[in-house]
Amino acid sequence: MAARRVMARQAFETLTRGYDGAARGRRTEGWRAPGSSADTEIGVAGALLRDRMRDLVRNNPHAAKAVAVLVNNIIGAGIRLDAASETAWYLAASPNQIDTIEYAYLEGQQGAYIETRNGFDVDGVEIKCRLDFGAKAIDWRGLYKNPGA
Repeated sequence: MAARRVMARQAFETLTRGYDGAARGRRTEGWRAPGSSADTEIGVAGALLRDRMRDLVRNNPHAAKAVAVLVNNIIGAGIRLDAASETAWYLAASPNQIDTIEYAYLEGQQGAYIETRNGFDVDGVEIKCRLDFGAKAIDWRGLYKNPGA
């Protein structure tokens, strides 16, 4: 009789509980589950979490291996062009090595020219920004274009 009652109680709890994570008991009594977002929690305890993770990776070979596997699976060998890539790419020499491009601001402007006005057609402020700027390649030897395959 007692065994039937225990089985009936377990069946009832299974039906009413829904999720193991929502169950109350010995396994979940120390579980702190705040209602805030993950970003909020990381903002509060981010530095402590970072320090603990770094310490764990330094001192625990299993954690170090887990991080290495994640890095390999997510990042892999990095971004590389194929040997026969059809994508064109450009290369420019350092300005310390050769003068390749000359640039100047036009009409004496030394930065962006910004105009504002209170909008009538829109609720708010309209902002117009203009940059009077000119550039010219002066030496082709510092510039290179690879057309791709």
